[in-house]
Amino acid sequence: MAAELGGALAAVSLHDDYVTAAYLVLFALLLIYLAVMATKLARLERELAELNELADNRPPVAPAGAERQGEPARDSEPVGAGESAP
Repeated sequence: MAAELGGALAAVSLHDDYVTAAYLVLFALLLIYLAVMATKLARLERELAELNELADNRPPVAPAGAERQGEPARDSEPVGAGESAP
């Protein structure tokens, strides 16, 4: 019985190396994934900061429907109103 137990323990210890290697590979892949996501997040934050700066420096726009001083009102037609359906 002791020999059987020793053989089972030896077999388990052989598989421990494979399990450890599998966990190390999984951990490495997780680190690579996190690095890629961190890079993308940093790029998006830079782009967002640039867009916010552009929006802050943009001249104010009159609200929709308000006429500019000195310009006549334009008669607007809904998009696609002049088109005929096939």
